[in-house]
Amino acid sequence: MRHMPDVPDSLASLEGQKAGLLRKISELGEFRPGSITTTTGRCGNPGCHCHRPHDPGHGPHFRLTYKEDGKTVTESLCFPGGTP
Repeated sequence: MRHMPDVPDSLASLEGQKAGLLRKISELGEFRPGSITTTTGRCGNPGCHCHRPHDPGHGPHFRLTYKEDGKTVTESLCFPGGTP
């Protein structure tokens, strides 16, 4: 096997780092696959602030999107006390 001087970590070291990261991930508790995104928008009330020029609208609203039985599912995320 050739020595590769540009590779700073040995395979054993990298495997140890991977095991450490997997252990930390497993300690996170509830952990779901998918993507977390935010949405903003305008409501149907024409007198609302969200219809003013340059107003960012309502939000951000956080959503979790994932696949279940081959279909895309999107859930709204609620945070105790409001948006994080």
